[in-house]
Amino acid sequence: MILNDTAPILSSLARTKGRFVPAVRPSPLVSPVIPDQALTRGSEALTLAQQLSHPASLAYVRYWLAFSIINSGAQKTQQWTNTSIALSTEQGFGYWPPQEMILQGWVLTEEGRVKEGIARLRQGSLGLQAAGTEITRAYWLGLLANGYKERAARGGNW
Repeated sequence: MILNDTAPILSSLARTKGRFVPAVRPSPLVSPVIPDQALTRGSEALTLAQQLSHPASLAYVRYWLAFSIINSGAQKTQQWTNTSIALSTEQGFGYWPPQEMILQGWVLTEEGRVKEGIARLRQGSLGLQAAGTEITRAYWLGLLANGYKERAARGGNW
């Protein structure tokens, strides 16, 4: 079930998870729905993509599933994104690996692993820039800026 008014959901998520997840362009798979519904729908989409043996759909679904579990922590997000990076690299999908790296960097920074997070954010940002991707540039630069803000909050120390 897709909901039209996401403000109450995002507000609720912010309160329950202790941090706000920045809005990105909507995905028909997982956004904007309640997290449990996102995982259910994402799992259904993943099963369908696997049944169809459609690598591009698999990469797309895996990215949005990784995005939907981002509040589950770095380890779980890392597992999902690593699988997606491997698939996308194998299939020659240049867009998804840098996006996945940005997710990894975001989670690492949020968990206090700022140096590692910034490095991953920069790697993903440079990958998207090299691929000529501009549509999400403001978003990923914002995440990178947030990483540097976290560094400054720690007195510039890693």
